[in-house]
Amino acid sequence: MIYGIGIDSVDLERFERITQKWGKKFTARILTPLELEYCYQHRIKTASIAVRFAAKEAFYKCLPPDEQKDAGWHAAEILNDETGRPRLVPKGRLAETLKDRSIHISLSHSASNAVAIVIIE
Repeated sequence: MIYGIGIDSVDLERFERITQKWGKKFTARILTPLELEYCYQHRIKTASIAVRFAAKEAFYKCLPPDEQKDAGWHAAEILNDETGRPRLVPKGRLAETLKDRSIHISLSHSASNAVAIVIIE
C-alpha cells in the first residue's frame, strides 16, 4: 500500500545561480557530508547536488503533516549502492517512524533540469 508519493523538479540554471551566490554554506545546509563527497566526485557537480535537493523535497512531500516537522534537510540521506543505484536513508526520528516501510527513489537530470520521485509504501 502506498504511504506517500512525492516528486520535485529543479531548474539547473536557477540552482547554479543559488549555489554560486551562497556557495558551500548553502550546499552544507542541504546535503550531508557523505552526499557532498559523492557530488564533488562528479564532473557535473551542480546536477548531482540539485537532484539530491529535489529528492529531499520529494521525500518531504511523501510525509503526512505530523511527520513533516521532523523532515529537515539532514533527515534523509541520498546514497548510492555499489552499482550506482540511489537509495534514500531516513535519519533521526524518521528512521524510526519509517523503519518498516519500503522507500523507492528515482533520480534523473538533463542539461537543464533535475527531477526526483520518491514513493514510500
